[in-house]
Amino acid sequence: FATRRLLLGAGDADAIFMDRSHLPQVASLPGVTVTDDLPFLEVHNSFLFNFKIELAGNPYAGSGKLDGAGIPPDFFADKDIRLAFAHAFPYEAYLREVYRGKGAQARGPIPRGVFGYDESSPVHQHDPAKAEALLRGARGGKVWEAGFRFACVYQQGKETRGQACAILKREIERLNAKFRIDVVGVQWSTYLDLHRGRKLPLVNARWGLDYPDPHNPVFAYLHS
Repeated sequence: FATRRLLLGAGDADAIFMDRSHLPQVASLPGVTVTDDLPFLEVHNSFLFNFKIELAGNPYAGSGKLDGAGIPPDFFADKDIRLAFAHAFPYEAYLREVYRGKGAQARGPIPRGVFGYDESSPVHQHDPAKAEALLRGARGGKVWEAGFRFACVYQQGKETRGQACAILKREIERLNAKFRIDVVGVQWSTYLDLHRGRKLPLVNARWGLDYPDPHNPVFAYLHS
């Protein structure tokens, strides 16, 4: 963004695209017009859970065991753990703080404006008490007793995704001092290889539609 801002300010760029968090830095530049409220044909900044983590040569899952220093490969195969993470995240606060009040909580893999999007589809609510109860009961209480540590990974340079990971880290770690999440940004080429190799326990990513049909995002998010 810093390079794009300099190019715009010097008149060397006719237009730039940026995250909303940077808006105040360009809105006051002489001669700059902000075009806002353009729809995205994408589901932005989703948390994706890995149900079967590859542990070989993998620093992102810690010890690979439920011993407070890592997580086992099937940690997120547990629905209660996934639901706990879903209820721990403050969706409205994220939209307010990071997107300056713009955007809406996703209702499944299909974005608004594409056939099949359903405004009435239910969404998870921010409920720390429910998140705590689910984690206390997960795996017969072993998750709460032992704790865990793993990495939440995002593509380096995608600040809104990094902020989502940092917020989730804050909310989960508040529940139990034995819970640890490391927020890690990695370069795209590295990220892609790690993701395909099933080494990333939890990532924050998005799917931008290649063509305006529900098959595109539904297959990308759900076929596996």
